[in-house]
Amino acid sequence: MINFDDSKQELVYYTVDHTDSKLLELAVQCQSENARLVLIIPTIKSYTKEITDCYRFLGDDLLIYEINLGMRNNLRARANKYIEYHTNSRLFNEN
Repeated sequence: MINFDDSKQELVYYTVDHTDSKLLELAVQCQSENARLVLIIPTIKSYTKEITDCYRFLGDDLLIYEINLGMRNNLRARANKYIEYHTNSRLFNEN
């Protein structure tokens, strides 16, 4: 059973690319900030190397939400809704 710390800061990231090279970089950032990475992705049959590497790196500090209809706008909307209800979360915004 996981002892879930709901006060922990979270970084929310959405992507339609299951092989996104940014994933491990964000995992390293979250570990250094003692934060949790919340990954919102389209449904997938099996996790890619990039996602499993994040899990190996973060363990219980990685939350993965798989959403059907993985269009980028839908994922963005879900990510925004997540941070709306989880006030200790912030959205990763790549500019």
